[in-house]
Amino acid sequence: MKTLHGLEPCPQAVGYNSHGYWSTLKDIVEIEAERENFPFTDFPDDLLATYGEAPAIWVTTDPYAAFVYAISADEYNEPRDVIKARYPSWRDEIETIDCAGGMKVIDTDDGDDGYLIIDLRPKHIKNL
Repeated sequence: MKTLHGLEPCPQAVGYNSHGYWSTLKDIVEIEAERENFPFTDFPDDLLATYGEAPAIWVTTDPYAAFVYAISADEYNEPRDVIKARYPSWRDEIETIDCAGGMKVIDTDDGDDGYLIIDLRPKHIKNL
């Protein structure tokens, strides 16, 4: 799959998410901009105009990283072995996301092995 302006092919076939619910790129950009998270505070208008209605979801490369998004903020920085002992079925709490055919939104790496992907099947793209 070729690289498009502001997007690049997903680096993996499978990702992980704490809840498994897709939203639109437009909705995620709006929420992240309200939180003043870069790059969403200055997100390219042309990218949003073209892909705004495309389904989008945050994914991680590591299943455990997806799980810790679902626990309390107080627990987030506890040692991995402590959290895994507290939640022995933690793997059952995360969702596996099919990233094949998805595109990673460039510069959305969250610092915790996560990034935003969008589904670019033709019905979701405008003005290409």
